[in-house]
Amino acid sequence: RAIARPVEELTEAASKMAEGNWTVSVKPSSNDEIGRLVGSFAQMGRELEAREKALTLAQESLHRSEKFAALGKFSAGIAHEVKNPLNSILGFAELSRIELGASASDDLKKYLSIILSEGKRATGILSELLTFARQKPPVLEPMSLAELLSFARDVYVPQAKKAGVELALEVRDPEVKARIDKDQIMQVVTNLMTNAIHAMEEGPAERARKLTLRLSLEGN
Repeated sequence: RAIARPVEELTEAASKMAEGNWTVSVKPSSNDEIGRLVGSFAQMGRELEAREKALTLAQESLHRSEKFAALGKFSAGIAHEVKNPLNSILGFAELSRIELGASASDDLKKYLSIILSEGKRATGILSELLTFARQKPPVLEPMSLAELLSFARDVYVPQAKKAGVELALEVRDPEVKARIDKDQIMQVVTNLMTNAIHAMEEGPAERARKLTLRLSLEGN
């Protein structure tokens, strides 16, 4: 009985372990060879469980890597397709600004400037897609936040008009400057504006549609 009973328990535990149950509880009943065998068997189960978890994590990591690789190829293909017509737009916008010269109205000059600036920003985003470098380190430069918000408003005037949304800008502290990455902050601001305009566009028609950008210092 001293030998047969522990062996039967080991056999039963081995069957459960074969089904993937690594945490089978088998306690040694003695300090002899059979007891040490039972202890080693339990330790083996714990090690197999740890290895299975590590293998699962490795497989998940590999799966994510494969997905990222596929996404990278897809993004690169899209970026190449979009970059060519975008470069043409930038080229013709620059030619238009040169051809019109001083004869262009102030509004037209501003529109062309916005087209060129936003086109270059889009080209930069596409370049990041091509290198799959979304997490590039920010380039911090001193900039007027009032100028950034004013530019963002001018860029979104056509989209806001189409949605029936009035755009307003309130700058209480026009001298405010900060060291920022212009492109990244601009992307945040324009994403917020896009979401706000879409939300108002989908809301009740009788509700006032006005989006106000405010700039002020707080905590002084």
